[in-house]
Amino acid sequence: MGIHNTPSGYTNVPDWNHAYPANDMIPHQDPELPAPSRRRFFQAATLLTGGLALGGLIEGCSSPDTDPFSLRPSWEQDFTAMPDGPLDQRYWNIDTGTRIPGYNKELEALTQRIQNVRIQNGTLILQGQREQHPYEGRYFTSGRVTTKRTFRYGKLEVDAQLPAGQGTWPAIWLLPLGQGRYDPQHFGINPRSNSAWGINGEIDICEARGSQPGIVTSTLHNYTTLITGRMPPAYHTQTAVPNSSTTFNTYGIERTPKRITFTLNGKPYHTIQKTSDNPAIWPFDQPYNLILNLALGGTYGGPVVGNGPWKMDIKTVRFFRLTRH
Repeated sequence: MGIHNTPSGYTNVPDWNHAYPANDMIPHQDPELPAPSRRRFFQAATLLTGGLALGGLIEGCSSPDTDPFSLRPSWEQDFTAMPDGPLDQRYWNIDTGTRIPGYNKELEALTQRIQNVRIQNGTLILQGQREQHPYEGRYFTSGRVTTKRTFRYGKLEVDAQLPAGQGTWPAIWLLPLGQGRYDPQHFGINPRSNSAWGINGEIDICEARGSQPGIVTSTLHNYTTLITGRMPPAYHTQTAVPNSSTTFNTYGIERTPKRITFTLNGKPYHTIQKTSDNPAIWPFDQPYNLILNLALGGTYGGPVVGNGPWKMDIKTVRFFRLTRH
């Protein structure tokens, strides 16, 4: 998406951290799940492409581009186990204001109001709607949340149901929200945004246009693509998800030191191999925050038709960490 005591349901499964930066660790030392829930979390794993194997913690697996490793359940946010009410901000940031939407000429103001961001009936709901009176100068409001922890190598999955409707622009994506690995001294300011945005890359796991239901886009953005406006074919793909707005699907990404693979319902559909150590081409080895948001209008969403409300529903977010032997 870019320019163009622990409450029930919150889980940290401790695992071995191998040579990862400190901010790739979950900042909260939560107790493990009760055994039945923990087993379900382990069993939820699926086959990873290129020889990466999940399911009951299969160890000693290897692929042509990695050392022997395993994938271990590391972190989960299960909204189905949470009571109705506001989102717990010990684990999530809720963005507000109009500055962020302004980058893409979006029409909404982001709020923390329960109308726009809430837990209801076992799902996290990000709701966009037309306001009767301007809110911070905007006639539309919506929700955007980001994780306080970061994710690096491994498998990240989000169970979500996307909205339909002309002008809606739901997205599941990754961006380093803190101090990224690279700074403007490496490349200079991005002339398209007049900022340092994009230097550390962006990974769009899932973007959709409500005007084109059933089509999901996945993209890698690096500094080179952002300043030139040209996208290598390998960095951009679309896949058909005919029921994206009528039921939940699992949108995922698998990251290793050598490649990135996008997945749908546990099955890979597009892989991008790392071809360069140049950070202007491949800045994707660093920890990223997860962003979930529902934009309205803008350069990708297009004109908004109707008053809403439009809802992006999320049931679960889970991460399996890649660890080396």
